[in-house]
Amino acid sequence: MYQGIKNLMEEVYRNFPFDLIHAHEVLPDGHAGAILKRQFNCPLVLTLHGSSDIYKASQLSKLHKRKVAETLNEADVVIAVSSQLSKIVEKEYSSRSKMLVINNGFSPNRIYRGYLPASSTMATLLTVGSLVERKGHRYLLLALAELVKNHSNIKLLIIGDGPKRVELERLIDKLSLQEHVDLLGFIPPERLAEFYAASDIFVLPSWQEAFGIVYLEAMANGKPVIGCQGEGIEDFVEHKKTGCLVKPKDVDSLVEALDYLLSHPKEAKAMGERARETALQYTWERNAERTIEVYKEVLSGKCVASSDT
Repeated sequence: MYQGIKNLMEEVYRNFPFDLIHAHEVLPDGHAGAILKRQFNCPLVLTLHGSSDIYKASQLSKLHKRKVAETLNEADVVIAVSSQLSKIVEKEYSSRSKMLVINNGFSPNRIYRGYLPASSTMATLLTVGSLVERKGHRYLLLALAELVKNHSNIKLLIIGDGPKRVELERLIDKLSLQEHVDLLGFIPPERLAEFYAASDIFVLPSWQEAFGIVYLEAMANGKPVIGCQGEGIEDFVEHKKTGCLVKPKDVDSLVEALDYLLSHPKEAKAMGERARETALQYTWERNAERTIEVYKEVLSGKCVASSDT
C-alpha cells in the first residue's frame, strides 16, 4: 500500500514540487505522511479528528499503539480539532510539545435564509447523526419517554441512518413514542438548514465526539444545543448560556436539560441568539486562515506548539 503511495507521490512531486505534507488522522494517512516526509525531506503537519487510535488507545495492541506514537512523534506539528481531544492525546501519547488546537468550522450554506411559517404549539427537538451507539439516541429516547409525561406536545426528529435503526424502532414502540418520534433517515446535507431552522432545540448526547460540527450548524440557525460534558463541544458551548451540557449516558441529566429549555422558552430563545453569535466565530474560513499560519510557521522553522485558536 505504502509503496503505491510513494510511487504516486513521486509522480506528483515531479509535476508539483510541494514544500509540506498535511495528513489527517494517524493511521493510515499520518503514517504514510511520515514515510513521505523522509522521502521528500519536507515537514509533516498532522490533524487529528478523533479516530479510535486516540479514543480507544487503552484497547490497542502494543504494536498498534507504538505505531501511533511513532507517527505522532514524526509530525512537526499535531493539530487537534478541540481542546478535549488535545488533552486525550497528551495523556495517552505525551505529545504536548507538538500539540495545538485549531477548531473545525461550519459552512454558511447551513444557515437557512428562506421563509418559515408561524410556529405551532408543538415543540420540535432535532438530532442529526449516524445511528450508532456513541451518538446516544437510546438515552435520548428514554429521556423523551419521561418528558412526554409533562410535555405532551413534543416531536423528536431524528436525522441519520445506521446499524442501530432497527433497535431504535423497537425501542420507540416499546416506549409508546410513535406519535412523538419521526425517524427521517438520511437527509442530503444541503437540506439540513431548513430542519435546523424549523426546530426549537438541537440535542445530540454523544460521547467520543471530538468536535461536532452539527452543533455549530444548529447554533448558527439560532438554536440552543444540548451535548455532553467532557467532549469537543465544550470549546464553543457554555452551559446555560448558549446551550446545556449534560452527563454522558445519563437519562436524568438529559431530562433535566430538556425540561429546563421547554419550560423556559424565552430563555431558550435567548440562548439560541447567543449561540448564533458564537457560531459565527467558527467558520471554515477562519480555520483555513489559522492553518495557513501554521504552514508558514512550520516552513520558517518557528515553533508553533502549545498555541491554539
